[in-house]
Amino acid sequence: MNLAIDKNLKVKRDHELFLLLTTESLFEGLKCKKEHLSGDYMSSDLNNLFTLTANGNVEVDTTIDFVIP
Repeated sequence: MNLAIDKNLKVKRDHELFLLLTTESLFEGLKCKKEHLSGDYMSSDLNNLFTLTANGNVEVDTTIDFVIP
């Protein structure tokens, strides 16, 4: 995972980063499902999808650039 964090976000060096990869979207279109916590950082690219085959490798580029309201 090649991960970048947008410089406009107020992320500090001592903040922890937890990367969550899911098999299903946490969104229904542009509507966030309620069980995903507000204030979390995420990528605004809702179409950043990849397929990982068994015993395979994949390289993914993404940018964390959005705070969930």
